Amino acid sequence: RCAAAQGGIMVNLAGVYKPECPARLYEYLEYGVKGGLIIGSVQVAWAATPLQSTNLNTIQSLGNITTRILKSTGWFTAVAATFSATECLLEGFRGKDDPWNAFFGGLNAGMLVSMHTRNPAVMLSTGVFVGCFTAAADASGETLFGDDSDKYFHSDPSGLIPKYNRNIYAKEDD
Repeated sequence: RCAAAQGGIMVNLAGVYKPECPARLYEYLEYGVKGGLIIGSVQVAWAATPLQSTNLNTIQSLGNITTRILKSTGWFTAVAATFSATECLLEGFRGKDDPWNAFFGGLNAGMLVSMHTRNPAVMLSTGVFVGCFTAAADASGETLFGDDSDKYFHSDPSGLIPKYNRNIYAKEDD
């Protein structure tokens, strides 16, 4: 049993740990690395000032290019890890898998994205925007891994919402 005491308050961490969290964190880290490599490569290709110059030797030019790509990769990976870790920890603490976890994960990730401004208002507004976006994406059920639309809005007791066939090419059975 894992418990931590802080300021006289006992927190039972055994119920917070979710076995799928490390796998999900690894998956988001992969997305961060891939996204960072793509964006870093685009930044190198479209740099306003060339990263390689006739005045620099090949090693210095490669160093400049590598530094630019790794900087983007590091930021993307940090943002993805922040989102994933926050969302997963909140699922464990709250015991619920709902859009609020995604909101707070997006809030933290958005604040990290704008941290370089050192302006709390910009950090908070960016965090709230990213949080709202991720919560909306989570609530709609649209994910990178397929359609999960019935996750939160699976029932309509009033019968007012028409049924929608997402697969327009599916043949209906008679």
